[in-house]
Amino acid sequence: MRNAKQSAAIALIGIVAGFAGGHLANSMRRHTNVQQPTDVVRAKQFEVTGTGGVVRARFGLESGDLPTVILFGPDGTERLWIGLDNVNEPLITMRDNKGDGRVYFGHETSDTASPQDDDWSVSFRVRGESDSLAAVGMMKSYPSRKQRGIVVGRDEFGQSSSVRP
Repeated sequence: MRNAKQSAAIALIGIVAGFAGGHLANSMRRHTNVQQPTDVVRAKQFEVTGTGGVVRARFGLESGDLPTVILFGPDGTERLWIGLDNVNEPLITMRDNKGDGRVYFGHETSDTASPQDDDWSVSFRVRGESDSLAAVGMMKSYPSRKQRGIVVGRDEFGQSSSVRP
C-alpha cells in the first residue's frame, strides 16, 4: 500500500502535469494560424465539379465584366446559361443534350445593341435551326418606336404568322 507521502506526490505530479499540458495547448493554439470563417469570399469565378472532375456548374464573369451562372450536363455540355447581355440586361438560354439552343428568355438586343433597346421575349427553337419556331414578347415597332405585344409562330414550311391584338 501506498503511504501518504507517495499519494501526495502522485497528486502533485498530476496537478502540475495538468497545468503544464493546458498551458502548452493554449500556447500552441495562439501561435497556430487558424483562419476564421469569412463573411465574403471574392473571386472572378467559382466552379463545381462532379464525378471525375467534370465541371457541372460555374458562377463567374464572361467577356470581361458580365456576370453569369452556367449549368453543364454530365458530358460537359452547357445546358443552362443565366447572365447579363452586352447592355447589362438579363437573359436565360437553355440548350438540349446536343448543345443546341432551344429556349431563350429575356432581353432581345438588336444588331446595333444599345441601352435604348427595350425588346423582351421568350422564344423556342427547333434543333439545328437558328430561327425561332415560336415567340411571345414585346417589341418596338418601326418607325413609330412604340411597344407592341407579339405572338409569332412558324409553320413547317418556314412561313411566320403572328397574332394581332
